[in-house]
Amino acid sequence: MILDSFSVHQNSQIRATIANMGVEVIIIPGGLTGMVQPLDVGVNAPFKHWLAESAIEDGDSALYTASETRHATACSISQAWDRISIETILNSFNRILFVT
Repeated sequence: MILDSFSVHQNSQIRATIANMGVEVIIIPGGLTGMVQPLDVGVNAPFKHWLAESAIEDGDSALYTASETRHATACSISQAWDRISIETILNSFNRILFVT
């Protein structure tokens, strides 16, 4: 399993649990996310930004019923994803494929 250097991933108890399952863990050194996780930088980051922006615009979700909250969440996810173009995804990969 390849994990980034997030502190939880390096927790000894977590690492031991994973090792007990017979899974070897490799930690990606910090600062390499853009090189080895192109979608995290090029797609996930803007997607999360637009999703958070949508949540702020929606206001107080405590005023919604559970059904309305699920519907609003689904709409926000759909709208954020619609803002991600195929070109954006391709550019995310191309950025690392042609690094010299």
